[in-house]
Amino acid sequence: TGTMDDVLASLKRGEILLKKVERAKPQSVGRSDDPRENMLATIRKGIQLRKVTVGPNVPANSNPVNDLERSIKAAMKRMKKVSPDSDDEADDGSQSEEWES
Repeated sequence: TGTMDDVLASLKRGEILLKKVERAKPQSVGRSDDPRENMLATIRKGIQLRKVTVGPNVPANSNPVNDLERSIKAAMKRMKKVSPDSDDEADDGSQSEEWES
């Protein structure tokens, strides 16, 4: 293999450095080591989906385990008190009067 300049120069001279290769055959379902490929192959083949029941939501652990987690949660609470969410403000596209000139 050469650089791109070598390849272009050989093409100008009429030399053929490229060779034809056979296209890889698609793997059948279940033969690939990659689970994503297996899933895509089954989807392409057409698989009957089954209904999945959703379990109850597990609440996040409200009791911090260590000091670092407690400290971070306390800081987040303080930040939330200081800077209210912008979602609470009306977003009707009109500007505040203090910004009008």
